Amino acid sequence: MAQPGRALGSGRRGRWFKSSRPDLKNDQHQGHLEEIRGVNLHMSDSKKKIYVGVIGAGHCTQKLRKLSAEVGEEIAKAGAILVCGGLDGVMKGAAQGAKSAGGTTIGIIPGTDKSDANKFIDYTVCSGFGEARNLIIIRTADVVIALPGMFGTLSELGFALKMKKPVVSLGSWDIDDKVIKAENAKEAVRLALKTVRK
Repeated sequence: MAQPGRALGSGRRGRWFKSSRPDLKNDQHQGHLEEIRGVNLHMSDSKKKIYVGVIGAGHCTQKLRKLSAEVGEEIAKAGAILVCGGLDGVMKGAAQGAKSAGGTTIGIIPGTDKSDANKFIDYTVCSGFGEARNLIIIRTADVVIALPGMFGTLSELGFALKMKKPVVSLGSWDIDDKVIKAENAKEAVRLALKTVRK
């Protein structure tokens, strides 16, 4: 039987460990532990999901913002996690689209202030590396969807190809035959997920 104020642990030799909530009564400890297990299960599930990186212009037209939002929405509908640079332009559009469909968003920002991330980012990673954070975005993603952008987007494409990450382009830089071309957001996400799952 568990001792009052303690819960049975799964450590070596059947040792006891103190509950993180000693204020709870015995019959409440089980519920608290189930809550902890639920968090751990959620974290485990997130590791199994596909991380889709969306790259593109930091400042863009409304048309491009709409397209990026459609991409983000399709990513969320597919049950994948959106990874982006966390700021404005294509990044904000994609994050907004993902959140509109109940998705999860990760923003890897160049600075050290979390408040710099746009309001549609769930988890902000403050790299403090400036433009070098582009490498972290690509390293984090399982597959990359590239929208039109300038040289920052070009660098991310280069990193993705160097790391042999699949890349799907929606009107972005045409720099290599390995880049898969898509005509619309739905096709881009379908092709991106297909390359990872095959």
